Amino acid sequence: MADKYIGIENELTSFNEENEKIDFGDYFYRFVNDSDYKKSRSSIRTTTGNGFYVDGNEIEILTPPILINKGFATRLTESLMIGRNRVVKSIPELKHTGYSMHWNLTQSSFDNITSTGFYKGVVVPFHLFGLTPISIGSGMRVKPNRFELLGDSINNEEQINALGLMLGAYNYASDKKNNYSNSQDSIFVKSIAQEYLNFEQLKARIFLSKRSDNFKTSTQESIQAQQYLEMFYKWIEPFVSALGTKKEVQNLEDFIEARKPLEFDKFKYYDCLNEMGFKENVIYWTNELFKNTVLSETRERKVPLEGRLLGGIVKQMKDKINSINWDALELGVGEFCTGCDRYHQIITIRQIDGVYRFAEDLNKKMPGLKRVYLDVIKPALPNFQEFLSQNRTFSEDNSLDLPEEEIRNFFRGIDNDYECQIQLGRFGSYYNNENRKAEDIVCKECDKICYNKKKITKKGKN
Repeated sequence: MADKYIGIENELTSFNEENEKIDFGDYFYRFVNDSDYKKSRSSIRTTTGNGFYVDGNEIEILTPPILINKGFATRLTESLMIGRNRVVKSIPELKHTGYSMHWNLTQSSFDNITSTGFYKGVVVPFHLFGLTPISIGSGMRVKPNRFELLGDSINNEEQINALGLMLGAYNYASDKKNNYSNSQDSIFVKSIAQEYLNFEQLKARIFLSKRSDNFKTSTQESIQAQQYLEMFYKWIEPFVSALGTKKEVQNLEDFIEARKPLEFDKFKYYDCLNEMGFKENVIYWTNELFKNTVLSETRERKVPLEGRLLGGIVKQMKDKINSINWDALELGVGEFCTGCDRYHQIITIRQIDGVYRFAEDLNKKMPGLKRVYLDVIKPALPNFQEFLSQNRTFSEDNSLDLPEEEIRNFFRGIDNDYECQIQLGRFGSYYNNENRKAEDIVCKECDKICYNKKKITKKGKN
């Protein structure tokens, strides 16, 4: 079985000091350092192995491909946080919120699984771990030698770590060579019903609002999302144990068993944010009340080995690099042609494993990557009917995560110039004082019902 790799692409939306959305391309020249390999005017590779480029108006962070072996989830998370810290620190006057997060997983020609089968098998767990409750949904792209799962940007690094471990374990478990021969016992038979998915485009709309929701499987059996998640985890657990450290496994299980809340569990928080107009399509606007949506600088991180290996190529051969992609490195040989602004002779090192072996030869003092051999491990097959017969009820806590008094103080402090941006009916009754009398305030300029700083209006007035 070929080694497998995982990587993250995290796209961010940026705002200036006036909270206006900006084009990061206008600031990119301030972001670039002399030590970076400059692939283009809006794309670089750094000495930490991270890639950065402007996609449309947004800055996108790329982690290096991380080898899926023992402890990989922490290295993946650390690499992403290194990239986020550089974005946050580089231009202090800008603020950034999450836009999207894509999870890349290698698939070689030896892996006997279709793209549809891969997506169907993970869509429900990814729905819970990789989306927020006000998401536009998930999707998957099929790229050469890899699958790219499309989800929301997640700020919580513990959840990123947990999802990384879960996807890495699933990537191995989904290889049919590791499945038992009886396909009727496979997890894929109990995948999501076709009505929730667009199989041709590999997209899934939001069909759950909380863990206790039921959905139909492909065999038209109804199951609670939490029950399905536990069944899925039992299936991949042998690989989780083989690939995760004790701390990583405990962290993932805390999210599985709801001892730690996923972003998806914070329905009221996100619903309030959405109803207040601080989310537009996939853009989260900066605001004073929902500060957790804005990225902040975190502690300094140690660069993972994969980042040091790729970064070593940048440090030593920056002037020779023609391009660095997910699974290929192009180097110029001979003399650089100033007339054409390029090398006429190019050598290409293909496959992620080949690029890292080249980096290991280039940096003899660094340890080599520890390859993993999991051929003997098989997924654990849960009894589907046993899970259904348990009739468990999941106790949920969709707390607002903001004290009611903090929300009230926020409204009391709203200036008249700002009140027209917040329309009536965009709040749920869960934070209104039902005994408080309120009146509709109509703005003469926009003819919309608004809040003023002395009144809190109940939902339903219009």
